[in-house]
Amino acid sequence: PEGCPSCECYQTGKPGSFELFEPHLKRFLEVRAMPQVDINNRLTGLIHVVRDITERKNIEDTLKRAAQMKMVGEWAAGLVHEIKNSLAGIKISVELLIDEPNISEEDKDNIYKAVDEIRRIELLLKSLLNFARPPDLQLFATNINEILDNAIGFSQIEPSLSSNNNGEINIVKNFSQNLPETMTDRLQLRQVFVNMLLNANEAMHNGGEISIKTFYDEEVNTINIEIADTGKGIDKKVADRIFKPFFTTKSKGTGLGLAITKRIIHQHGGEICFENKPDGGAVFYISLPVIQVEKEQQV
Repeated sequence: PEGCPSCECYQTGKPGSFELFEPHLKRFLEVRAMPQVDINNRLTGLIHVVRDITERKNIEDTLKRAAQMKMVGEWAAGLVHEIKNSLAGIKISVELLIDEPNISEEDKDNIYKAVDEIRRIELLLKSLLNFARPPDLQLFATNINEILDNAIGFSQIEPSLSSNNNGEINIVKNFSQNLPETMTDRLQLRQVFVNMLLNANEAMHNGGEISIKTFYDEEVNTINIEIADTGKGIDKKVADRIFKPFFTTKSKGTGLGLAITKRIIHQHGGEICFENKPDGGAVFYISLPVIQVEKEQQV
């Protein structure tokens, strides 16, 4: 076959190799052919070697992504700084127009809309900076149920989360009372749960139910959280991309919410995944390893 290192080696008498991904094994392989010669340096055969290089490729990819993210972080930080300064000046100038005595109510409405859009851009810039240059974890002894209660409490006073345009949102809790404490960054984990509630809410255009379950798996020493909704579920066409940065199906989405969520969970040594429910809606599964509580850090 074309590109075969064995054929090349037979023709040239020199080693040949190539790399490929084997879909059946789901592994990266290096295929190498080396000449075998006699005492007169005549080609008598080949040594054909197939080596599994999956781990090496994963390490290379990880290092490559780390280098790319560092570059993006430095670029984003500088860009965000410049844009925020200019945006602050624009926002102040626009807000001053509201106090003009001769301005009409229609023009005031347009100015308010402009200010709202500026605030939305500021939020986007903040999200971009948090993704590109994530803060270090501040770990404290934590009860996961308490963080969830805090996130739910926020949802009940935040109009965009407590209901949508067409129906009521009910939240059902099924919390295990036997969860061990673990070391987490409370603020960042709260951000994860609030984001999950926001996504569940937006998936239910006619109202519905969000159910939240927690339990402890003693066998693998993990705390598990399940957040399910009764919405339309996640389109199979985009299911493999929802955790990728800047991918969104929302008209005004940033595409960073789930990417940041996954990064925070991974920083805690956990995992997050999802599946569509047979009866409609989606359920997200989060598992967090139980990290031994350091007594001196308890507050």
